[in-house]
Amino acid sequence: MCDFCGWSKVLEDIEAMCAQGGYEFADTTLTGIHDRVKLVGHATDRQKQAVMNIKESKNPRPGGAPSNFRPPRHDYPKRYFNRMGKGRRI
Repeated sequence: MCDFCGWSKVLEDIEAMCAQGGYEFADTTLTGIHDRVKLVGHATDRQKQAVMNIKESKNPRPGGAPSNFRPPRHDYPKRYFNRMGKGRRI
């Protein structure tokens, strides 16, 4: 077991997040990190960063899209379409 990485704090954070709820969008990620850290007794920097990013997400939503997500607009200039409306350059 590693004394320097703070793996027990990572496990506590994940367990608190799962108990609190609202993080269902990252359930598989949190479960995978929890199981691996518990098995190995060490948390990598990337695992800690992933947990922190999920924890600090401002508005967790099912589906994982951020709250400021907007679908892309398809307003292409007319020069990219031929007269039949097909997507070929003319």
